[in-house]
Amino acid sequence: MAEELGKILWDAGWRQGARFGPLPHPIQFHLDQPLAIPSSARKEAEDSYSAAAKAGSAPHRVGQAIRNAKARDSWILTTQDCDLIKSESIEPNVTAIRCFQTENERVLTPAASNSTYLFLLDGASGLIADARQMIQL
Repeated sequence: MAEELGKILWDAGWRQGARFGPLPHPIQFHLDQPLAIPSSARKEAEDSYSAAAKAGSAPHRVGQAIRNAKARDSWILTTQDCDLIKSESIEPNVTAIRCFQTENERVLTPAASNSTYLFLLDGASGLIADARQMIQL
């Protein structure tokens, strides 16, 4: 039987708050939102929606694409240590949120206060965790 991911990460020294490098990651998007996604992904999602609508189903106008991470981006492990070592049958997901560095005061100010999705990790370097982008490993 394959070893569980949480245990592998734990044994490798990973704990909540561990940072790891940029990864391509899946995103879901609403077809009517002006996101910077590859036009091929938008076209594929539009075609899929049109085919489903013609077949009589009324799907949500949602698409999915793979977003390549920027070199300055990284991820921070948000799974609590106690959950990381639990069996996958009890706690099946290991989660992380995107983090990045910025000097932009419009980002730093809410992150340093009481934002619900931006968290200032290091004021000196402008390191921000952004809970709007989460991945499950």
